[in-house]
Amino acid sequence: MLAGCVLLLLLASNAEARVLKKRYHLVETETEQKDSTPSVGRGTTKKGEDYNLLGGVLSDPNIIKAMLPKTFVELFDLAEMLLPGMKTIQDPLIKTITNMWPVLDKAPGALEEMAPTFKEIISDVKTQDASDEDFIRWGKSLLDSGGELLRDWMKASEASPISELIKTVHELKLVDKIKSFLEGDQLATFLHVVSWVNRMVKSMADIHGVQI
Repeated sequence: MLAGCVLLLLLASNAEARVLKKRYHLVETETEQKDSTPSVGRGTTKKGEDYNLLGGVLSDPNIIKAMLPKTFVELFDLAEMLLPGMKTIQDPLIKTITNMWPVLDKAPGALEEMAPTFKEIISDVKTQDASDEDFIRWGKSLLDSGGELLRDWMKASEASPISELIKTVHELKLVDKIKSFLEGDQLATFLHVVSWVNRMVKSMADIHGVQI
C-alpha cells in the first residue's frame, strides 16, 4: 500500500505537464480590473470556488487509467525514477511473485477447510477441556487440509531467488531511500513492516537452511 501511494504521487506529478497539454487550459483569475494574465496552480474560478490542478488530475478516472503502468516493465521504470536501483530488483522480484502467487491464490480455500478445526480448537482451549487425543486429531486435520498448501509454499520458496532479492535490497539501501520520504507515524509503520518482513524471511530461510 505504501509503495502504491508513493508511485501514485510520482505518477500525478509527472502527469501534470502532460495533462496541461491534453486536457486543461491555463485558468484566468478574474480581478476587479479583469486582468487577462493567466495563472496556474491554486486560484479562484469564475464562481469563486477554489481549484487545484493536481486535484483535478487525481479526480479524473480516465487520466488515472492513462497514468497507471500497464506492465511490470512500465511499473519498474516509474519506480526507478523515484528510487534509483529499483530496476535491479525487477527480475528476482518478478520471479518470486510468479512462484508465490499461485500458492497464495490457494490460501483462502485452504483456510476455509481448516476453519472448522480452528473453531473447535478455540472453543476447547477456552474451556481447557482439550485432551491429548484432541491435539492429535487437530494436528491430523490441519495437516490434511493445509499440508498441500504448506508443501507448495516450501517448493515455491526454494525455487525463488529470495536470497538474491534481499541481498540486492540491502546493497542498494532501498529501505533507507524510502525512509527519506517518510516521517512520524508513516515512518514508524514502515519500519515496523520492514522488521516484520525481515523476521518472516529469516524464519523461512532458517527452515530451508539458507544463510541470508
